[in-house]
Amino acid sequence: YDYEKNIQGVDSHLDVMRDKRTTRFIDAISQKISPRVLEIGVGQGRFIKKIIYYRPDAKIYGIDISKNAIKNLKKTGIQGKFFVSDVDKTPFPPEYFDIVVIADVLEHLPSPTKAIEEINRILKPGGLFHFYVPCEREPYTLDWFFHKINFIPRFTNQHFGHIQYFSHQDIDNLVEGNFISLGKSYSDHLLTQVIHFFILYLPKMIIDIFGEKAKLQVRDANNQKSSGGLLTQLKKIWVVGISYPASLICELESLLLKNVSCAAKGLHVTLQRKNSF
Repeated sequence: YDYEKNIQGVDSHLDVMRDKRTTRFIDAISQKISPRVLEIGVGQGRFIKKIIYYRPDAKIYGIDISKNAIKNLKKTGIQGKFFVSDVDKTPFPPEYFDIVVIADVLEHLPSPTKAIEEINRILKPGGLFHFYVPCEREPYTLDWFFHKINFIPRFTNQHFGHIQYFSHQDIDNLVEGNFISLGKSYSDHLLTQVIHFFILYLPKMIIDIFGEKAKLQVRDANNQKSSGGLLTQLKKIWVVGISYPASLICELESLLLKNVSCAAKGLHVTLQRKNSF
């Protein structure tokens, strides 16, 4: 999976400004005043922009392994300090950050354990670590079922770069030790998973049939500034008529079921670093 070609954290037509991930993160850090915040896997700043909007007092930092992502992010003029860096060997001194946040990153990492150790190193005692991770190995989720019947078993690896497949228990095991759990919540339940299959998985499967050229044309439709391209117009109709309403339904489901763990693919966790290693 090429992170230079497939840059993460790009602005989306489907974005809800105060979505489930943003809401749960902002709520989790509400007691921190003028915190120094690091986002790992910042991409082109889709999430960091929301942090700045809701917490203008925060001192913003971000890292990403993609040189193109960091270069493009710096061009936007966003106030913050951004670096090209691996998560398991960051350029920061020990006990430097009040808050570290990651979303959709752990499933991409060859060694999540090393990443957790590094986050523990750079967090201040009492600092907060908040993250979101999709749990594709959680029993009774749609992805778990697909893996069980060997249906599109490499789909999330091929299209999203996922190389780790977690359950909720796997995540508990990963972070136990030097953190105190402050709470967890859930999202992406079965209705959302079914919706994502039809508006995300299935279209990508169909586009795959037409080859690499079709993939590039669909990707470039997002970037066309003119309003005259047929593919761009079709994509706008898709977004306004199907994808955006579906996203709102997913947000509503996550709000209603945020404390329900059964068959929840999305896991949101807030941890506090203990006072000593």
